[in-house]
Amino acid sequence: MKIVWESFGAPKSNGLSAYLYARNGWELTPTKYRNTDRTPPPGAVVYFLNTARPSAPGHIAISVGGGYIASTDKPRDGQTGRVSISDIEKSWGGRTYLGWSYFFLGHTITPDGKTPTPTRPAPPVTPPIPKDDTMSKILSVPGGTIALVGEFSSRVYTRPDGTQGYSQGLNKIIGGEIPNLTEDQLATAVNEVTGRRAALIDEITAKVTAAVLAALDARKA
Repeated sequence: MKIVWESFGAPKSNGLSAYLYARNGWELTPTKYRNTDRTPPPGAVVYFLNTARPSAPGHIAISVGGGYIASTDKPRDGQTGRVSISDIEKSWGGRTYLGWSYFFLGHTITPDGKTPTPTRPAPPVTPPIPKDDTMSKILSVPGGTIALVGEFSSRVYTRPDGTQGYSQGLNKIIGGEIPNLTEDQLATAVNEVTGRRAALIDEITAKVTAAVLAALDARKA
């Protein structure tokens, strides 16, 4: 995901993070922007799901046309090469092609694969989760994506029926619901959580590192 994000210029105007799982990129792509045919045009973002482990990150690549993609770790680990969509499915067991899109983390990719531009001017957005409210809430788009969003964690419901439906209903009771969002607003909320979590991890890591170094210096003294 990071490499694909940087390939398109790593735009920062909307605060979206490059470090989501590949499968989250597909889940957060509005349905109207998803395409499932196996001939993605050059420059399109291509998604794969690990069907053997649906919770795994999945895989993401860039189409170069003709059913081929530019993929990391191909033809071998640590390299980026040109391979077919079917090659990914055959050589990486459990990977299933999901589809392609010109929509990528809140941006529309230009057909020539150059820097993406915002889908529309970003209006001022009031964060749906107030800073003093750490209880996770259900965020929902009418007839669209449903997610559980807290201060430092989020979960997009891929199967709102069955066990996920029970989880969704329970969290509505516990934390409440913010309905009637747009897909872009929900995606922004989920990505803001990712940014807060990354910042928290960096802060904790810095403090732990400082404490360890201080302890080592104390031993030397």
